[in-house]
Amino acid sequence: MRVLDTSALLNWPPEKISGGFCALSQKEEVERLSSSKMMLLETLDIQWVEPTHEMLDYARESAAKSGDLAGLSHVDLDVLSIALSGDDTTLYTDDYRLQNVAAFFQLNVESVVVRKSKQVWAWHLKCRGCRTSSSVPQEFDLSKKGNTIECDRCGAQMELKRKN
Repeated sequence: MRVLDTSALLNWPPEKISGGFCALSQKEEVERLSSSKMMLLETLDIQWVEPTHEMLDYARESAAKSGDLAGLSHVDLDVLSIALSGDDTTLYTDDYRLQNVAAFFQLNVESVVVRKSKQVWAWHLKCRGCRTSSSVPQEFDLSKKGNTIECDRCGAQMELKRKN
């Protein structure tokens, strides 16, 4: 099964896209970025999938385990849920967070335009004040203003950091 992220839909020729699996939510994203490309995609043999609640819950849990949940959009989670639900799946994406979660769960990953990530990263929360660290909770959400969690020890803001 070939699961295509939006970067593949925007950059690949029609013959490479045909037969791929995509999230229904990607239609709105492609329409916003290129309405002419969306018109072309409507004529192709693409398997548009609406993920179930169970599929989305599993994708959220998986992204939380790798520490990448905070960096994924709703569309990313839809795409990830489709990739995690299939057998013998290859996920085509340029999104390094999606590549990281997929690699963490030993899914096949291929890049579309940019170079593929070379390693799997692990994430944790680190306090700006006392420098203590903790795992990233599943409900952690990275807002536009930054992190939304305070340190239990000193009350300072926690930052999402890559583990060394």
